[in-house]
Amino acid sequence: MWWLHDFLKNALADLVGFGRVTVTMKKQSKATIKTPVKDLNVKETLDHRKIILLEDIQAKMEMVIEVTETTKESIHKEMSEFRSEVNQRFDMIENVVRAHSGQLQDIEKQLTGHGRQLTDHGKQLAELKSDVKEIKTTVKHLDEKFTEKVDDHETRITALETARL
Repeated sequence: MWWLHDFLKNALADLVGFGRVTVTMKKQSKATIKTPVKDLNVKETLDHRKIILLEDIQAKMEMVIEVTETTKESIHKEMSEFRSEVNQRFDMIENVVRAHSGQLQDIEKQLTGHGRQLTDHGKQLAELKSDVKEIKTTVKHLDEKFTEKVDDHETRITALETARL
């Protein structure tokens, strides 16, 4: 918006001769800006109207410049407030992210520990499976021996019973 302000200021200065309105007439005239319109001739009346129009344009341009300046200040104020609000929000978000990052690191350490424990438990489970397999083999062997002995005893009992009769 600063460029608009400078442009309007320069255009206004060019129109009114840097704050002074000068009218050049080919023929010397005694008329001034304060001369009543009824006392002016046709050429002076036209020049007078031009001066009035230039003064009107100058007033409007000054109003535009003032509004532009006010708008510029308002925008700067709003941007400053917005920037402050956004910075506060980013600070809050940054703090939350840092806290969560710390928590995630703790969780990662715990998971690493749990992973080691699972590996150890896996090894222990493999050992237990091996032990169970050995026990099953031993039980099967003992069962076979027991069955042999029971069969042997049954045969002997049957032989004794038959011999007694």
